[in-house]
Amino acid sequence: MIQPEYRDARPLYQQVKEGIRKMIISHAVCEGEEMPSVRELSARLAVNPYAVTLAYRELEKEGYIRQSGREGCFTVAAVEEEKPCGEMFRTFDEAVKELVRMSVGTEELVQRVKRLAEGEKEFDRG
Repeated sequence: MIQPEYRDARPLYQQVKEGIRKMIISHAVCEGEEMPSVRELSARLAVNPYAVTLAYRELEKEGYIRQSGREGCFTVAAVEEEKPCGEMFRTFDEAVKELVRMSVGTEELVQRVKRLAEGEKEFDRG
């Protein structure tokens, strides 16, 4: 079950989206299964309906859900099996994007990855 955490720095819609995505990938919800309506899920999670709307919109763009016959209704789409490290790569990609926005240079990121891959545990920035 999805449980948004209000202390989490991520926006609620991202938490909802990730929770649903994980449920789909783990087959907790099956292909063709109808998703709860925006109102129903927002009431269940005690979040603003707009957060659920945004989550559903992004999940649809990413191919995890598709709009069914009725307006505002979604069903789980067929999803290919993810590689076990897929979630970690997504987290890594988001971290890299954020570091770049914080003006961390590409070379510094590459060097850090190389040093970590070679077994160095931690080191100071610099």
